[in-house]
Amino acid sequence: AALLNIAGFLLILGFAAMESIISYYLTDTFFHGNAHEAGEFYGELFMVVGMVMFIVSFFIYKRLLRCCGLRVVVIVGTLVRVGGFVWMPFASSTMTFAAALFVVVSGTQLITPSVSSLLTSMVPETIYGRALSRQQATQTMARVLGPIILGKTYDKVDHKISLYVLTVATLIAGILISLVPKKYIPTSTATRSGGCAAVADDAEPSGQQPGKAIDSGASSGSAV
Repeated sequence: AALLNIAGFLLILGFAAMESIISYYLTDTFFHGNAHEAGEFYGELFMVVGMVMFIVSFFIYKRLLRCCGLRVVVIVGTLVRVGGFVWMPFASSTMTFAAALFVVVSGTQLITPSVSSLLTSMVPETIYGRALSRQQATQTMARVLGPIILGKTYDKVDHKISLYVLTVATLIAGILISLVPKKYIPTSTATRSGGCAAVADDAEPSGQQPGKAIDSGASSGSAV
């Protein structure tokens, strides 16, 4: 469980920090210091982010999980998120920056539900509440420290270095999640049935007890 808590800390650290610096980055990079225009674009941007979160959580995550299994979902989510963070510093316009952000959000929505699912599979049912409360406490700490640490880095070192730090943090988080012992990782239903086409929408992933199906929306609120 410690691996997952550290991974969750790094994932939330990244998004909390990005939330705090992205408006400044937009102002300094694309709007020539015009905070008002940057603020309007920032608001519109996160309206679309919410739609992306919904689409990935309710239409992509579930199907990918059942077809490929949790480990593949985490790997894909990590690579997608890293790709978005790497793209951001090279974005040449607000539209390409927005596209990079949507990529980051998509990757995050593939990883964060997997962390919660793995956590509940690793601990006895009697301590679910304690385990999840510790996870929430760790993520809350990340939300406090992320803006402080990377905000200072943005201001004192370089405007783009924070994005590279977030890339590394995502890679470390993905590696930590992949180190979870295989016995705790639910296998995909498609593995048993012979392919994705045979997986019914209401089938529960193998390895989950009744009532413990992975909830793709359980951690959506922690993505941003």
